Amino acid sequence: MAEPVEGRLRIRLQPNASGNGVDISSSRPVTAARLFIDRQVAFAVQTIPLLFNICGNAQLVSSVRATESARRAPAHDETEEWREALLLLETLREQLWRVLLEWPRLSHYEPAMESLARFNRELNRFIQILRSDPGITGSSDEPPHVRIDQLQWQRLAASIEEEVFAGSAKSWLAENIGICTLEQWCDKHRSLPAELIRDIFDKRWHSLGFSDYFPLSDKLRREVHDKLKDAQDASDFVQQPAIDDYCLETGPLARHDEHPLIEDLLYLYGNGLLTRMVARLVDIADALVRLGDFFNQRHGLPFRRGSRGIASVEAARGQLTHRVTVDGDRITGYTILAPTEWNFHPRGVVARGLASLRSTNAEQLRQQAEFIIHAIDPCVAYDLHIGEADA
Repeated sequence: MAEPVEGRLRIRLQPNASGNGVDISSSRPVTAARLFIDRQVAFAVQTIPLLFNICGNAQLVSSVRATESARRAPAHDETEEWREALLLLETLREQLWRVLLEWPRLSHYEPAMESLARFNRELNRFIQILRSDPGITGSSDEPPHVRIDQLQWQRLAASIEEEVFAGSAKSWLAENIGICTLEQWCDKHRSLPAELIRDIFDKRWHSLGFSDYFPLSDKLRREVHDKLKDAQDASDFVQQPAIDDYCLETGPLARHDEHPLIEDLLYLYGNGLLTRMVARLVDIADALVRLGDFFNQRHGLPFRRGSRGIASVEAARGQLTHRVTVDGDRITGYTILAPTEWNFHPRGVVARGLASLRSTNAEQLRQQAEFIIHAIDPCVAYDLHIGEADA
């Protein structure tokens, strides 16, 4: 079994009279995908999920799509829809972990450990059902033959909705269209996320970590792909990606910045803490609604195939891109660009957000910094250093 590719981030804040100096460095082996060069295509597809502990399913789907497009062998539409369902299940699992465990801990609330453990176990069961189908994983040219127990899914979805939204996810998305309705929801319900958002209001941390907002939008996808086409340029680009010297951000906020609630929060508080945390709730609600409609065969799931050996998917933390070149059944080039390289760029959104913090209380500054890092969410462990003190 391959060793997981991890590495760590090292984040240093140096408070000074004009704000905070911020230095972010990474030991992430971003060129690890080179180990696939001169290997068979099947080896890469089998190894990718073992190599990445975090978002392994997103890595798999992006790899398979990039390989299929490089070989000009597109999958069935039905196959691609089930792959989107796999991505949504993984995103749902990852976001629940952050909302029910990590966010409460930062806020000194009791995490919902029992509920989270059950959700995690049951979501993993659905993920395994999809992963076991050779059509979805690309090891068969046949369309998937997946059978989902709709009653089991409905029960799980209802439990998640009650825990997170104290009601229907679809209703929550439709009714929360601005700051006033969000506050009313927080006042009316006592779900853990409602309490956590109320805590942000009470601390007046709405705009905490505010910075210039440069999302990695769909219209920039082609420019990213162009950067990855040249092998030498791609090697430098994936380590510190930028477009026209703009360090872009990707993730739940960039995914949902056209939702009315997020638009309102962006207008009032920019890309600060409140906007980011609510965007994560929108991500959970959106995944629940789309999966429910798909499993109940009411709506299909839109998908985007790879093009010329490059495929981008929306993983939990943002846009993930694989580029593959092949000669017959052998890989001649392989590059991966992950969300962490965008968001934790030395001049990226995390660095800008941390630089904006102004607390003179050392303990509060650390808590605020942890909130910003958590809200944007690296896919690896990190060490936070403030001044001379180490975390």
